[in-house]
Amino acid sequence: MHKLFNLLVTVLLFSTILQARENPFLSISTAQELPVSSNIKETFEPLKRASITFPDSARVLKEVIFKYQKLDGEIVEKKLLLNRSIDWHLPVFVSQTMSTSQNSPIKKEIIIIDRVVPAKVIKKKEKKVLKKANLIKFKKINFIKFSQLNNKSMQIITNDKILRYFLLTKPHRLVIDLKRNTSFVTKTKLVNKIPFKSITLGNHNGYYRVVVALDGQYKIKVEENDKGLLLNCK
Repeated sequence: MHKLFNLLVTVLLFSTILQARENPFLSISTAQELPVSSNIKETFEPLKRASITFPDSARVLKEVIFKYQKLDGEIVEKKLLLNRSIDWHLPVFVSQTMSTSQNSPIKKEIIIIDRVVPAKVIKKKEKKVLKKANLIKFKKINFIKFSQLNNKSMQIITNDKILRYFLLTKPHRLVIDLKRNTSFVTKTKLVNKIPFKSITLGNHNGYYRVVVALDGQYKIKVEENDKGLLLNCK
C-alpha cells in the first residue's frame, strides 16, 4: 500500500512538470492561437513623387483619399476634402519633400499640388504681335475670321446671318451654319491652342458650315454679339 501511494505521487509530479510554461495560467488552446511574428521584413521605396491625370470631363477635385498602413499592419483611410476646380490638361502631383520653412517644426511634409504653368511675361512691344498671332484667317476667304481670346473663349468675326449652331460629340465639336451664297473647297486650319484643336470651313447650297473641334469635353456657351459669335468653353 505504501509503494502504491509513492507511485501515484511520482506520476502527479511528472505530469505537472510536463504542463509547466512561462505563463502557468495560459491554456494549451490559447497558446496555439497567439499570432506568430515573421522574421521576413517588407521593404518599400521612399515616396518621392507620383502623379495622376484626369479625363477631359473632370472639372472639380472633390477629395483625396489616402490609404496607409500602420506599424501593426492595420490599413487605414484618411480623407482630404478639397472642392477645388482643376484643369484636366495638367497632372496632379503627390510628393514628399523637406520643409523650406525655418520656423516650422515639421521637417518633412506631403504636398499635393496641380502643376502650375508659369505665366509668360509679355513686353509692351510684344503685345501687338501677340494679338495678330491670335487672329486666324483662311486664304481667299474674307467674310469670316477667328480670334482666340484666351484658353476658354474664341470670337468668330463675321457679318453673315447665323442660321443654327449645335454640338456634336466623339469628338466634341461645335457646328455653326451661316447664310451666304459662295463657292470654295473645304478648308481646315489647325489651332492646337487649349481648348481648340482645329477649324474647318465647308461650302453648302446657300450656306457654309464652320466646325470648331475641341480637345475634350466642355460646356459651350454661344453668344451673338456685334462682331458675330462669341464661344465660351467651361
